[in-house]
Amino acid sequence: MRAVAFAAITLFLATPASAQDSLETYPQRSFGAWSVYGFQGDCWMVNDSVGGASVSFSTNPRDTDLYIAVENPAWGHIAADASLEVRLSLAGSDAVYAATGLARRGRGFSLFLKGAGDPRLTPLRATLGLGFAAPRIALDVPLADAGPAFDYMRQCTEEIRK
Repeated sequence: MRAVAFAAITLFLATPASAQDSLETYPQRSFGAWSVYGFQGDCWMVNDSVGGASVSFSTNPRDTDLYIAVENPAWGHIAADASLEVRLSLAGSDAVYAATGLARRGRGFSLFLKGAGDPRLTPLRATLGLGFAAPRIALDVPLADAGPAFDYMRQCTEEIRK
């Protein structure tokens, strides 16, 4: 489901502004390298310039899991819909999550942080960064300056869940 949304977000970025307005469900704002907006009812926080990769967080009104998608054109070795294990380092803890190769050209992966998605934003906001590791992948995502983006993401999430 979210893979379809991620593909749609790419289409959104390439769509003329007048068409984008009808799909945008929460006003887009930029906070340094991060953009936050609502798109077709989901809230997205996206940074397209993390060491050659694009990192996206998403919440939606139907569930509380936090969706994370990470894409890099150099990761052509990840097959679309492949199952892989990704180590996520966050605030001094490491955990391995089941991830899926992105259907969109298979150059990345997505995973869900299960449980209450909104509280997942709090530790992300409080940490200086997070890291992803998998075979032939190592990516550090700085979050030290992303606090205002997380705040706006929380507002977007609250709005779509009304």
